[in-house]
Amino acid sequence: MKKNILEVEENNFLEESPIIELPALVIILISCISFLIGLSILYFPLYISVGIFFGIALSVIIFFKLYVGLLVFLIGIFFHPTFWFRELAVISPAKSLAFLVLLIWLFHAIIYRDFKLVKAPQNLLVLSFFSIALLSCFKWPDFSLPYFFELAPKAIILYFAIVNIIKTRKEVIFLTWFLCFITVTLSLIGIYQYFHGIGYQQDMMLRIKGLSHDPNYFAFESIIPLPVVISLLLHYRKLNLRILFFIMTLFIITGIALTYSRGGFVMLLFVLLFTVGGRFWKKSNFIASIIFIVLLLIIVGLIIPSIYWERVGSILNLSDPAINERVIAAKAGIEMALKNPFRGVGWGISQWEFLKESFGAGNRPHKLLDAHNTFILIAAEMGIGGLIFMLFLFIWSFKYFRQAKKKFLEKKDFLLADITSGFQVSLIICLVGGMFITYLRILQFWVIVPMAVMLRHLSKKENR
Repeated sequence: MKKNILEVEENNFLEESPIIELPALVIILISCISFLIGLSILYFPLYISVGIFFGIALSVIIFFKLYVGLLVFLIGIFFHPTFWFRELAVISPAKSLAFLVLLIWLFHAIIYRDFKLVKAPQNLLVLSFFSIALLSCFKWPDFSLPYFFELAPKAIILYFAIVNIIKTRKEVIFLTWFLCFITVTLSLIGIYQYFHGIGYQQDMMLRIKGLSHDPNYFAFESIIPLPVVISLLLHYRKLNLRILFFIMTLFIITGIALTYSRGGFVMLLFVLLFTVGGRFWKKSNFIASIIFIVLLLIIVGLIIPSIYWERVGSILNLSDPAINERVIAAKAGIEMALKNPFRGVGWGISQWEFLKESFGAGNRPHKLLDAHNTFILIAAEMGIGGLIFMLFLFIWSFKYFRQAKKKFLEKKDFLLADITSGFQVSLIICLVGGMFITYLRILQFWVIVPMAVMLRHLSKKENR
């Protein structure tokens, strides 16, 4: 009997204890860091040695706190280091950060024997979607594969990192605030560009594009997290927090308006409909909703240039060249999907395929046309299989958000319920916005999907 008890205790100890105890691990790391930094000073300039020191120090911090690594990764992919430092394009900083986080995560899992992953249908759906995308690349590998490897590693690692690294209520709340502040900062960069004449000049409009390459993409990057910001605004009862989130909302909406994106305007209406409109009739939020709408209309009406409303009014004008081009490109995309239903024309090839067919028909388009429709793009470039997996990804994610919100309400955790509701609206906006823009390469979308899995998993745990 005593022998059995000792065996059980020994097995439990082996399962819970790391391979290397922390004091020994710390000594080994400090020794390695000291040796490497000392060696680097002999062969490299001082600034490189300092960079190595901070890089190694950051890696050690990430090892002990994987959550920090996720936050650093988010900063890297959303603030585009190559926008500020062109010479960094050689090392692809965002992808390098992705693999750094992955390697440290794997090393952490090996040391602590923590190989458990959160199980969800979305895991298989995400991997299947990118597998189909990879297969479509082999039609024109020289062109398609660089596009694929620019997105896929970051999106896949981001998905699994959010699902498996975030494990507590406090981490969810902090991550949500962190994403809100990232969005506001990007909007402020765009507003700064507008007042300094930096942007894309079109007719009489100066369209800002922030750190993105296109005003429409920048508008969508700002709109995706907006429902979460508004949900927090309507949740908090403290006046200082409400003022803070109202100002954040105002900056984000101003940034969206200065892109002069018509699709952005339509999605903005949906955001207000689902976030503010959904709470309008509740007694606890009725007054707050009225005040929010009135103040927003007054301030936005004063700030936004009048030419913006003229552009918005042209949404239904089919004689507008830009809208007409999108209709033509959408029809061409549908034809490509019908001609290539299983493998598509290849990842990133649809615009060039349309150009080739146009010249073959005797037409001479003056530029590459984009259908600005995510679902047509997926069907055209990846085939019907890719479209099916994407639609299932939406269905399961929406289901998980709804289940998580229900659980949080049962626990009377209204903050997490409102955060879940905000991300759920963001998912709906992605579905609606997919009709106006191709957002596969917008990484904010690949944050929303894992949030559904993580929030549902957290809702099933006991309060922590």
